[in-house]
Amino acid sequence: MYGLHTSKHHSGLTLYFLIKLEIDVICYETMKQQVHVI
Repeated sequence: MYGLHTSKHHSGLTLYFLIKLEIDVICYETMKQQVHVI
């Protein structure tokens, strides 16, 4: 039971970091495009 709870918490953290990484990449790509346009 405890192990299941821990793995669920861990997968939640992993999901959070994946989403954060994706947002960072999108922001970076947008910034790069804006700089390229200028």
